[in-house]
Amino acid sequence: MDIVNWIIIDLTFLIVFVGLVYPIITSDLFIVLGNILNGLFLSFEKFSLLICVIQRMFVSFLFLANSVSNWIGLKWFKTGSRGIAIGLLAGPFVIPVLGKIL
Repeated sequence: MDIVNWIIIDLTFLIVFVGLVYPIITSDLFIVLGNILNGLFLSFEKFSLLICVIQRMFVSFLFLANSVSNWIGLKWFKTGSRGIAIGLLAGPFVIPVLGKIL
């Protein structure tokens, strides 16, 4: 069973790296999911306070970079401004991947 758990955890972090190439995939949510699955399947005892703070900083920077890139796209490319605005507003609440596609 440990092998299956490791495969699931590895797949979530693999999806994070795929999200770097294909920005439709929300990498920041998969980082959080991978860490939660790692803690649930194995143990939360090995996570120190420093690791938790660093992971939160990384996820915050990813959210910030995502917002800035959407803002730049909204500012410079007027043709897709309505679609970008809808994706920014509805995306995080409906389905994150669907919001990126909109």
